[in-house]
Amino acid sequence: MRSADLRPPTCSMCQSSLAHVEVDLPMGSRKPIATPLCWLHYYTSRGVRQLNNVRVLAVAENDNATPNEEVQNLFGEAFLELQQDLAEESARSFQKSKADPLSILNSLSRTSAPKRKKPPKPVRVDPKPVRV
Repeated sequence: MRSADLRPPTCSMCQSSLAHVEVDLPMGSRKPIATPLCWLHYYTSRGVRQLNNVRVLAVAENDNATPNEEVQNLFGEAFLELQQDLAEESARSFQKSKADPLSILNSLSRTSAPKRKKPPKPVRVDPKPVRV
């Protein structure tokens, strides 16, 4: 075994911090790639959304650098502030133009979906009178 294999992995984003988690990030149509991340880049990238594909590395289990409640609260507050800012900006834009700027997202998703043809109307057949 080489000594390079014994070194703890570094974060794939910053290349300087120790990696604490390994996340299988989807890369297009290819197989997901195991990506080592430090806590900062785990919470600030899409890695935090990959709930089923996260492994805590052995380095992190022995380290006291696990994310504490303060860091999680900080990111939670930042996310809520961002949501609030987006809602306020949308409301301001709506008041000026009387059009919802985010409605384009809804209309784009509807137009990009394949349109289904209407089923043909059933043919009505009148029963023939029976002669006795």
